[in-house]
Amino acid sequence: GGKEIKMPYPNCVLNYRVHQKYTNHQYQDWDSETKSWKTSSQNSILFEIDGPYKAMILPASTEEDKMLKKRYAVYNFDGSLAELKGFEVKRRGELRLIQVFQTEVFPEFLKGNSKEEVWQIVGAMANRWLDVIESRGSTMTNDEVIHFFSENKTMSKSVEAVGSYKCVQATTVRRLSEFLGVPSMLQAEGISAHMLIANKPVGASCTERAIPVKIFFAEEEVKKVWLRQWLQDSSLTDFDMRSIIDWEYYKERLCAVFQKLISIPAAYQKIANPCPRVKVPEWLRKRVAEQNDRFKQRSLNLWLRAKCEPEDHGMEGQKRKMDDMEDLAGTLETKSFGQGPKKWL
Repeated sequence: GGKEIKMPYPNCVLNYRVHQKYTNHQYQDWDSETKSWKTSSQNSILFEIDGPYKAMILPASTEEDKMLKKRYAVYNFDGSLAELKGFEVKRRGELRLIQVFQTEVFPEFLKGNSKEEVWQIVGAMANRWLDVIESRGSTMTNDEVIHFFSENKTMSKSVEAVGSYKCVQATTVRRLSEFLGVPSMLQAEGISAHMLIANKPVGASCTERAIPVKIFFAEEEVKKVWLRQWLQDSSLTDFDMRSIIDWEYYKERLCAVFQKLISIPAAYQKIANPCPRVKVPEWLRKRVAEQNDRFKQRSLNLWLRAKCEPEDHGMEGQKRKMDDMEDLAGTLETKSFGQGPKKWL
């Protein structure tokens, strides 16, 4: 009736070998009672076996030949999530659109009977989210648009403390302070900035286009005044939320996630881009083109090889040996002439 203990054989052997070979038998601790050092054997290295698992989802880096560390999603055979680490879905304040997509797409990797089917299913989900952005949220209510596309970031310091440092949080808090008429907000710490990124002023940086979400719940005339001022467009007549949001900005952010989770990993597995509307990095496009080109010569090593040196059989590779002039005389026959031997060339 005791408790069952699982002891995997590889794990036991590995831990035993490590402790036999790498234990420190000279570890010393200070004993305050005896005022002396006590020697003991110590080894804190212990291995454990995880799994087996049904699937492990790893994102790819958008940079060439680089890996992303500590980001993975692991699923058990029953379809339950065993572990999730490093993705935006676990970070506070991240774009809800990306968090929801990751939550929905991870289970999709467990479907299908082949790699092609899996990537087809995952690509279809990515295309649906792209349709939402390209339609400017036409199928969503205003509350749903705010829920998916707004961000909530917290400032660790006050706006006055950061000074001239530019960030979307500081811009949002400054505009919110002006709009609400509460100057004390600039001095407070830990303020949460709930914002959207607007498409104007044209050419301005992202930090200059952040606007507080609260402006869309203000009275119509008040909303018009502040939006015209912030967007730097006095002729603005369309104050609908969907006309003001920078949809291309959110599309770029979502496509960056698509690249890491779908397009680049699929290319590594020699699968065509499951979501063709998502552009792959230039380095990956060139690499895929080289792999698929049957007539392109990839390397000269396929046709040219280094010449092998012949074995030395006492004749130094059949090479002619050039002797010095002084040594030539010693190899000639000795003839007698007059008194004593003479050497003639």
